[in-house]
Amino acid sequence: MGTEWQLRITLRLRTATTRPLDCQLFLVARGEQAEQKFVGAWPTLTPSGPFSSAGYFRGGSVSSGAPLTLTPSWQKVSGSIPMPNGPTTFHTVTVYVFGNKGEVLLARPFSISH
Repeated sequence: MGTEWQLRITLRLRTATTRPLDCQLFLVARGEQAEQKFVGAWPTLTPSGPFSSAGYFRGGSVSSGAPLTLTPSWQKVSGSIPMPNGPTTFHTVTVYVFGNKGEVLLARPFSISH
């Protein structure tokens, strides 16, 4: 039985407003090896979701994200993204936060160091 590798991501988020903010969160990891590109996400991307199979935002319903209520206090958020089989590595993770009307509140890429 093989070991399933995962990329574990932990971050802290808060809102600059005084009122709680209901939103949806996605973590999208991208990488490539040779000529092959690959994507992983938390929560798992769905065909009808706001992201293409290549992990790019295309609009649409964001209700399949991880529900989150941001407050002025820092909140810890953690997610795990399964790694593709074989010797592959993710290079970037983009944090997407969407408001309850589908508006993009945050789209921030982060480089991954190994």
